[in-house]
Amino acid sequence: ILFQSRERIYVYDPKNESLTFISPDSQFNFLYNIGHDIYVQDGSELQNYNGKGFNSIASVSGRIVNLISSDNTLVAAVENSGLIRIAPGGQLQPLDNNANTILKNSRITCFRKYNDDFFMVGTSRKGLYITDKNGHIQDYFRIGHALDHATILCSATDMSGNIWIGMDSGAAMVDNSSDDYYFWDDRKSNS
Repeated sequence: ILFQSRERIYVYDPKNESLTFISPDSQFNFLYNIGHDIYVQDGSELQNYNGKGFNSIASVSGRIVNLISSDNTLVAAVENSGLIRIAPGGQLQPLDNNANTILKNSRITCFRKYNDDFFMVGTSRKGLYITDKNGHIQDYFRIGHALDHATILCSATDMSGNIWIGMDSGAAMVDNSSDDYYFWDDRKSNS
């Protein structure tokens, strides 16, 4: 069991009831659990947990917002750089350049799979983008089009494929079975 802070990763072994820790070379950003693999960003180094410590697999300039698996490779959303594929051997391959230009100027805040073929990319300035797994923008939800606020804090899908979007001002739901959009704002009185 691993617990992460910026200064340490604590490793608890329930069999031995022991607690050890790993210190970063710089500082730990986020811990990512993908299948049975654990990754962490230490400064600019993306590292993989080997059971005793971390092995560097790629150098990534910028803060990785999230890391997901797609077609047996890793895809990282880098806050001010866009989407990159991390090939075996640590080679970085930026996804669609046109989309990355837009995402660089939008500041990525969240990133996750919509399904096996599409990603959801939330931003702090421009709303939510839906891209294919090559990074090409397929859809875009912004202020005045399903959203009343541009800052996307999180996104998720339900079993029907509807998109749920968490924002500073409330939550929105995009109903994919129709052209309807719903918005809830807890700040407004229901009376």
